[in-house]
Amino acid sequence: MSDFPFDCTTDPVETEVSQALAGYKMALINAHYRNFWHRFLCKLKDEEALKNERILVIQEKLCRVVVNKSPEHIQALKRISDEQSDAARLQDKFSNLIDTSCQSAKSGIDHVKRR
Repeated sequence: MSDFPFDCTTDPVETEVSQALAGYKMALINAHYRNFWHRFLCKLKDEEALKNERILVIQEKLCRVVVNKSPEHIQALKRISDEQSDAARLQDKFSNLIDTSCQSAKSGIDHVKRR
């Protein structure tokens, strides 16, 4: 028996989204949430800061692809975000990963196809 209670999901969509978010969150932490010092070190071409920034950009792109796969993926992101504390939600800004332009473009294409 474990002393640490945790939630476990069998939903494959939620699992996929949470794994993508975990990679993105680790990259955010390593890049110090792109704070002033991280950006300053990037300007100074610090190798470690630039490496962390590259990893963060890659993880953000991968996470966006996963999150915007389907409406179910977006709902899973919203559920995960709602479970966070207010401070963590403000710091992580996972909701910014939802690509609204793709959704509106997709619905526009569907509208044109229906004509």
